[in-house]
Amino acid sequence: MKRGMILVEALGPNGMPCGADALDLDDESFRLFVLNVLWQNGAVASVDPSEVAGQDIQLRMKSGATPVIPFEQLVEEHNARVAAAAAAKPAATDPAEE
Repeated sequence: MKRGMILVEALGPNGMPCGADALDLDDESFRLFVLNVLWQNGAVASVDPSEVAGQDIQLRMKSGATPVIPFEQLVEEHNARVAAAAAAKPAATDPAEE
C-alpha cells in the first residue's frame, strides 16, 4: 500500500471539504472511516442510523496535513462532470420527424 491510494472527502485545515489521503485523517476520523467500511460491507452489526440522535460526523484531516484535492478543484471537477452529462444527453426528438 502507498500514500494517496485511498482518497476520502474530509474537512481540511481551513474547514472546507477536500479530497484527502485516508492516512491523513485525525485519529477519530480514521476510526470512523474504518468502522464505516466494515459496516457497509456487513462485517459489523449496528443499529439503524436513523434511530441514533445527532448528525453524521464529518471526517477531518489531522493538523498540518495537506489536502490532495482542494475544495475549489472538487467543485470544478463536479461542474465539469455535470456539464459533460448534460451535453451527452440526446436532444429530444420531435415525434413528427420520426
